[in-house]
Amino acid sequence: MKRIAAAALAFILLFCLSSAMAGNAGTASDPLISKSYIDDTFIPATVSSGQAKINSALQAVYDEAVKKIPSGGQPKPGYSFTGSYKVLDLEPGAYVTGITGTSFMLLSGKGEVLVSSGTVIDVSTGQEIKSGSALALRQRYFCAENTSADFKVSDTSKGAVVNYYAVSAGSATDDSFSDVAPDKYYYDAVYWALRQGITTGDSETTFGPDKSCTRAQVVTFLWRAAGSPKPTGQNPFTDVTSDKYYYAAVMWAVKNGITNGESATTFGPDKSCTRAQIVTFLWRFSGSPKPSGSANPFTDVASGQYYYDAVLWAVKEGITKGDSDTTFAPDKPCTRAQTVTFLYRLLA
Repeated sequence: MKRIAAAALAFILLFCLSSAMAGNAGTASDPLISKSYIDDTFIPATVSSGQAKINSALQAVYDEAVKKIPSGGQPKPGYSFTGSYKVLDLEPGAYVTGITGTSFMLLSGKGEVLVSSGTVIDVSTGQEIKSGSALALRQRYFCAENTSADFKVSDTSKGAVVNYYAVSAGSATDDSFSDVAPDKYYYDAVYWALRQGITTGDSETTFGPDKSCTRAQVVTFLWRAAGSPKPTGQNPFTDVTSDKYYYAAVMWAVKNGITNGESATTFGPDKSCTRAQIVTFLWRFSGSPKPSGSANPFTDVASGQYYYDAVLWAVKEGITKGDSDTTFAPDKPCTRAQTVTFLYRLLA
């Protein structure tokens, strides 16, 4: 868009110039203005001037947006605040979490943006950035209203941030979350998932182990565990739009046969993922192996259910032992702790 606007401006000025020249033109051997002057000086200067005006207009839009977002350094649990750009040294795997009003710039290294909710804008182009997109060097990324996003680096990097932010180290220490105690069954799984970039906490200091996992969150965890591949194909779901953080994950899951959705046209992203659904997702993710020689220990898992093979496979592989010795509780919502534990037992 910038180039088109600049080229249009150059064309208008050239048209005016040619009109003036036509009224008082020189001869072919003695031109009033040489072609080399037009090619080497006039056009570059005109394009540069147009570019500067476009950049100025974009900056004005950005500044106006920032004015509408509360800041001022008021305390927010788990976040630091800086009123001007602060340079951060980032180790491989580290990420900077931004919320509404945060701006981030990658100064060196490589990284990507992972949008949990809302919209991230590349201020340099005015374009919305999709979750999973690579970060361009020295481009300003702005978290718009109601946004939470992670700017994750893949090697030793430098980044600059302004407004509210939180930094999580790539090699997270095993004391990051106050609600994940060493004696809990999910302790190792949580910190494994954190280091692998599969999930972040519920906040900077809590994981929320007992909270239910939504269907969108579960497929996103799986997608990240698979390396966040770029999806292809059509979107069959009316309740999954391209601006959602889980869009790529859902499209990938559908393409790879991990889920067929809640119906032919809906995915139900905000619904709690049941224990039956998550073991089925994991089973399909693993290639839908037949659980040969496995006895069914559960009275609430009938052979006609879609999750029957998945449950028996999960038990055989040590992914789950059930809700009790004789029940699996297939319709029970799966918690965040259970979800990362299942993933850990399958992939770690």
